[in-house]
Amino acid sequence: MSAAAILFGGNAEAISAISVQLSGIIMANRGADSVAIIAIEGNPSRSLHTNDELGKGLVIKEIKATSVVLSTPAGKQEVALPSQRKASSTDEAAHSSNEKTP
Repeated sequence: MSAAAILFGGNAEAISAISVQLSGIIMANRGADSVAIIAIEGNPSRSLHTNDELGKGLVIKEIKATSVVLSTPAGKQEVALPSQRKASSTDEAAHSSNEKTP
């Protein structure tokens, strides 16, 4: 959270505690027609487009093939599909296990 946001009453803990689950993305030829399927705070998933507001100050700024970029009161945040988070963790684990120690 920026110093200005904190100065004017922002709450970094409240922003970081918001639970956002990205469960699907439907990419369209025109980016504005792409759809992200997102649930916030355990509520039912909703289909949303770029510039739609999720609530709690979160706005979808960009829908990518495997993630969305959200505008939050604390700045931009990228949320990946669950399969992408698992793949990233697996890749990092494989990479670290292949490293040789002296």
